[in-house]
Amino acid sequence: MREESVDELKAQIAALKQALRSSETLRKTAESRHEKQVSVMTEEIKQYKALIERLKENFDIERYLNFAATTENKTPRQLEDLRSELDQTKPDASEPADRDLCASPEMEESKAKRRWGRVEGVRTCGRDMGFTTKLDKQTVECDIRKDIGDQAARDELVFVKRTVHHQVSFVPCHMRCRDTVCYLYRNTRTGELVQATPKEHDIIKGGKLANGLIAASIADKIVWGIPFYRQARRMGIMAGCNVADAQLLTRTFLSVSGFLHGMGDELYRQVVSSRSIHADETRILVIHDDANNKRRQGYFWMLSHPGTHPVSYCRFYPSRSKECAKELLSPCKAVAVQADGYAAYASVVASMNKFLATEIARNDGQEEADKFLSESGELLDKGILLVGCMAHARRRFFISFFVIYKNNPKSPGGETCRKVLDMIAELYRIEDEMRKQQTLTEDEFLRLRKEQAVPIIARLRSYAKQRQPLHTAEPKLSEAITYLLNQIDTIANYLECPDLTPDNNSQERLIKTVCTTRKASLFASTEEGARSWALMHSILQTAIINNLDPTAYLKMVIDRVAKANDERVLAKDMDWESLMPWHFSPQQLESVW
Repeated sequence: MREESVDELKAQIAALKQALRSSETLRKTAESRHEKQVSVMTEEIKQYKALIERLKENFDIERYLNFAATTENKTPRQLEDLRSELDQTKPDASEPADRDLCASPEMEESKAKRRWGRVEGVRTCGRDMGFTTKLDKQTVECDIRKDIGDQAARDELVFVKRTVHHQVSFVPCHMRCRDTVCYLYRNTRTGELVQATPKEHDIIKGGKLANGLIAASIADKIVWGIPFYRQARRMGIMAGCNVADAQLLTRTFLSVSGFLHGMGDELYRQVVSSRSIHADETRILVIHDDANNKRRQGYFWMLSHPGTHPVSYCRFYPSRSKECAKELLSPCKAVAVQADGYAAYASVVASMNKFLATEIARNDGQEEADKFLSESGELLDKGILLVGCMAHARRRFFISFFVIYKNNPKSPGGETCRKVLDMIAELYRIEDEMRKQQTLTEDEFLRLRKEQAVPIIARLRSYAKQRQPLHTAEPKLSEAITYLLNQIDTIANYLECPDLTPDNNSQERLIKTVCTTRKASLFASTEEGARSWALMHSILQTAIINNLDPTAYLKMVIDRVAKANDERVLAKDMDWESLMPWHFSPQQLESVW
């Protein structure tokens, strides 16, 4: 009985040990599964955090890219909220606010370390003192000896030195009333009434405003962005009486523009007949459409030529379709057109070149037509060569670096941005150095520029293709690389024309005048007003880029047109080319007042 009890106990112990081993195995299995689940969850959490960071970075980039556009439609309170949100992603206070878009991060850092000092040969803290020899002088003497009446006291003063302090003073604009008195006589022999012809020819007969004030008012609106209602208030404050109201200034503006359509046609002929053109467009709201009296989003399309005789031309269209670009560029031939990546330009240029290729194939054979479409030099000689803008491609890399990788420049994304920006900066360095060599002919300039720039563009294209697969998970940087690869061949076409640079910034600066004026004036009332706005912008902007005072130039043009009207000269018979700004110097315009 005892032996059976011992065997039972042993069997129970063995069963307990087996159960213990089974439970231990189950525990270890559960712990292993738990560890795997924890590991998987930890990895998923890391991926979600990385995704959140990328989304936040992309959102920050979008805010930087769209900030300028969104501010135009915001109220002051909304602008304050938008700026406070944008401050969350702004750089440190030590980062320079105005960065050069043509410089690499290394160049930006070196610029930040520079200290402003004295200009060589000028005893001031870096100020330009050239005005001391160019402006009219008003000398104000402060001599204490002349103020002392006692001769004995004056004799006690011994001269030490004479100091001169140069300042720029200002005399406010002056308005006056011009009374034109004409004496009427009767000829006793013939009985006819005769009178002297006024020396001043008014563009608006019997109008309240003289040509000088009309020119100043138009220039203030178009160039300096002062709406007519503000001008009317300012004139009233200056004169102390009601000089003119906004309605009078508006009617005068529209009337004068009607006399100057021939000048706009001549500017257009000048710009489309040049060998290089910059193109761009910007929006303008028309609140009373002529057709249905409703609001319509119109556009100013602009062309400019930066050559020896620079020209700027602006035209209003009610849309941004490629048909507008086709009509605007239709007279162009044997010209390089530099624009941003807007597809309308590429589509129109391609269709126009294909049409020209059919004529070449009909006259010279299909082989010549294929050569025309494939070679940039042939397009520039016989068709239209489309040129891209490096600044638009560079901006995407710069913003990505500035927003995301500035604090981690050694990351793969930071390395890509820095390398691309360095190569683009090298292209601009070559361009600057070549432009300084004034003794080169055009052929030598093109040859030397190509020798230095073509290898860099090839390296830039190869590097972008190599780095593209590494940044597929970074949407904004991937988008920047894709844009660069799509545009690099078009951008490289600037090497074919000596008038062009790597970017379209010259036109961007010209269109800035419309953008700033639009923020002050907000809209055009009618399409007639928008077309007049475009015409006056063409005339005044062409004067500015030819280094002329736009107000004095416009007054000269108005005076000559008014004189031609008095002499019964039709607009189609006027020599508008003789009124182009390159025929005048600043000294010649001084006499218009």
